[in-house]
Amino acid sequence: MPGAPCFTDGTEAGLLRSMAEAGIGAAVTVPVATKASQVPTINALAAAGADPRLIRFGALHPQGEDLKGQVDFLRSHGIPGIKLHPEYQDFHVDDPACFRMYELLQAAGLIVVFHAGWDPGPFTRDHSRPEALRRVADRFPGLRMVAAHMGGYRMWDEVERHLAGAPVWFDTSAACEALSGEDLARLARRHGVERVLFASDSPWFSQAEALRRIEAAPFTEAERERILWRNAEELLGKGKGMERG
Repeated sequence: MPGAPCFTDGTEAGLLRSMAEAGIGAAVTVPVATKASQVPTINALAAAGADPRLIRFGALHPQGEDLKGQVDFLRSHGIPGIKLHPEYQDFHVDDPACFRMYELLQAAGLIVVFHAGWDPGPFTRDHSRPEALRRVADRFPGLRMVAAHMGGYRMWDEVERHLAGAPVWFDTSAACEALSGEDLARLARRHGVERVLFASDSPWFSQAEALRRIEAAPFTEAERERILWRNAEELLGKGKGMERG
């Protein structure tokens, strides 16, 4: 994001330092392929990662020529999912041209994290609205979807109308800072706390501050436990202390 502050230096070592300072045991990294040609390289790097504290997602691009081959590569290398950013990648989430990609991801059981809602960059900001994400969820009921930023950054009225309660996960990235603790807890309960994942949107936001805001919000201890690690454990099949980096 042009002009935005960064809370790490963007390197793996910087992320691990931030995690250690915040007391976070593991993080999910979610790269975005802004060009279709970047996909094989990103996925090869994800497959080569060895540090158990980093759960590496891969990438796809809707305009990629070998979607099935890349999905097969991800699955065969144990990579649990991908990130799509409809603003950066210039596609609408409910465009029928994307349906083949969703079908492949659904069949492979891979997770797809969507940037959701408004983005502060120089974009049209209408590529991943909550209503469109709901149409995708309804059409692909077996697709394991995560709608970032509590379902739609700065579109939370639309989230409540169209997406809250749907069989998708929300993550808390950037929403921790934009919503009051009371509104964050209310929206999480409206959606279902069992489908909310702690996330910081590092390096754009501080992991330690995101964690502090979850701890300060009026959740019960059981709710906080689910958000901070148990939901991610169930979704990813991994251990305690995970968050989306």
